[in-house]
Amino acid sequence: VSSVQGKFGQGGRSAYAAAKHAQLGYFDSLRAEMEAGGIGRVTVCLPGYINTEHSENAMLSDGSRSGLHDRNAAAGASPE
Repeated sequence: VSSVQGKFGQGGRSAYAAAKHAQLGYFDSLRAEMEAGGIGRVTVCLPGYINTEHSENAMLSDGSRSGLHDRNAAAGASPE
């Protein structure tokens, strides 16, 4: 599982977006290797915002907890 941030970076989330871009690159390479070896598929799920406390628990650049419930997350899909 990656994130839509792997395709579309957003301000204030550069480290997260970089990690998700790296995942996509890894899985693109793995997919090519597996297909060359005749092995099925490599699939990556890119969910959008999910309404969880993730944004509140996210660490800021100074290491402190954000404590903010991101409006995008609040409008996101239910985790269930």
